[in-house]
Amino acid sequence: MKKLFVCLVLISINFISYAQSGSSDDSFGNHGSVLDSSIWADCRVISVQKDGKIITGGLTLGTEGEFSTGALYVARFNSNGSPDIEFGINGKIIIQNISGAKPLYAQSIAFSSDNKIIVCGRFIVNSPFGSVGLLRLNDNGQVDSSFGANGFVTTKLSDWNDNIGGMAIQADDKIVVAGNKESDFSQSGDDFVLRYMPDGSLDEGFGDNGVVYTSYSSNIIPGAVKIQEDGKIIVGDIYGATNLLFQIVRYNTDGSLDHNFGIDGIARLKPAAGYFSALNDLSIQPVGKIVAVGVFGDEAIGLARFNQNGDIDMGFGELGGYSYTYAENTVASGKSVYVTPDNKIIVTANYINSNSQVAVIQYKETGRLDSLFGNNGIVELTLENTKPGVDLTSGKGFLQQDGKILISGTYVPSGGSSYNVGISRLNGANDKQSKYVKIKKWLHRHGFSWEDWPGRNISYYAVERSYNGNNFIQIAKIFNQGSKQYTYEDASPMSGDNYYRMTTVRVDGSISQSNIISILNNENAIKIYPNPVKNTLQIGGLSNTQPSKLLITNYNGIKFNSVVTNSNTYTWNVSQLKPGNYILSISTGNNLVSKKFVKE
Repeated sequence: MKKLFVCLVLISINFISYAQSGSSDDSFGNHGSVLDSSIWADCRVISVQKDGKIITGGLTLGTEGEFSTGALYVARFNSNGSPDIEFGINGKIIIQNISGAKPLYAQSIAFSSDNKIIVCGRFIVNSPFGSVGLLRLNDNGQVDSSFGANGFVTTKLSDWNDNIGGMAIQADDKIVVAGNKESDFSQSGDDFVLRYMPDGSLDEGFGDNGVVYTSYSSNIIPGAVKIQEDGKIIVGDIYGATNLLFQIVRYNTDGSLDHNFGIDGIARLKPAAGYFSALNDLSIQPVGKIVAVGVFGDEAIGLARFNQNGDIDMGFGELGGYSYTYAENTVASGKSVYVTPDNKIIVTANYINSNSQVAVIQYKETGRLDSLFGNNGIVELTLENTKPGVDLTSGKGFLQQDGKILISGTYVPSGGSSYNVGISRLNGANDKQSKYVKIKKWLHRHGFSWEDWPGRNISYYAVERSYNGNNFIQIAKIFNQGSKQYTYEDASPMSGDNYYRMTTVRVDGSISQSNIISILNNENAIKIYPNPVKNTLQIGGLSNTQPSKLLITNYNGIKFNSVVTNSNTYTWNVSQLKPGNYILSISTGNNLVSKKFVKE
């Protein structure tokens, strides 16, 4: 019997007011910006807690900008940009020394499930060279002494510097830190991935007592780390000595390389011309594709996308898998990347020229600039009464749940010399002032169910389908019938991967799109032959975009052979099996197909 799958699509759209996409959010600070001049500080990270409060962190240089008196700082702002005076002292904490360790700066900030604040940065302990450091704060900004030793953990891996690429928190609150340990002063060595238990101790079940090393034949510049929904770990780097490439590495949950990704767990992108000089952030789309951002050449923003299996997504960007954004007399570096619910790509960047310090860039899901955002896809920013173009660490950003975009920077006041933290917030294309879209899967049939309410002025709904997640065609149009519940079933799904989205068209002609969901239809696509088989079993119709696990059992459930393949075909030598009846199980993502065959 043919097995199909169902998607439940929940679309909730509120029409209240429309803020121009990319415009300053006047509800934040002073006409969309905040400048904190209370301390000399260099802002290197920004994040947002579940309650909407904003956390920044980095390095404070003391009252006169002296590095020797500097320290790690973390500050918190209310959602409207005002300092949260309930956090630390007047909204910030400054730590120059903690139990003999000197924290140099905060590089990454994330949150545990119980709202504690995890800060990752470079710490110095009994050495002139930096170690990996973790600090945990309670929600009020006090150091959490139950974490590690008196609230902090340091891990030294090299006799030289341990350079951090990034930190991520797993769903079980384990902490993952990726980077590169120097083999000599300023010389890259092995990449490392560390995993800590929620209490700060190393996870002995990960790699070798909590650490995994990966060696390469060329130089590595560490960049970023993310966690997939299935718990696998994605690490992004720059690889090479002269011809610099984007590199993505995927690890299994136990720390072993995932050999179903790229080549033996490693995927690389070499530009047709030029080079990438930095990879600064990653974002994983709902369909599993990986977006990487950094620097192309020395002055342009580089953006690339990899498929779920590590292949380069050749339909992305203008150059076959990648693109770059360049402006004359501007030095630009993509610092953070996010994917919106409708699959637009938001990049926040360091963007230095005579008029600006940072920028927010919006791309379409295809990797091309979105001309409906800002000025042909770009919003350049600086703060009033500050000097533009003075700090290369600026540009880290955050996409809020309501679609608004935060971008941080380090600014020097006009006529002054102090470094101050600045934050700007822009209205997004999909903030809650205009719409809210949410899609969930329900795996039973190839259909959709969605909700509507009176007064939303919907003309019709367009169901769109794609074979690759990029090129969509409309397969159905459903007019507004004044109902609350609507359903649609795809009577003829394509074999293999089907990507769906819903476009809502209002009476005034404006549209909004749901995010994309992927469903595998391989019941009829998968074929095995010959059957009965004597020596070689041919398997066809497997997924092109996701790995498939193949398992042979007998009718009693006894396992004989298993293999994982990324190809859409597989040839299996079954000559060693005894004559009899067998079951071939094919597992791809959340889908399982079983085929019976007879061995002669």
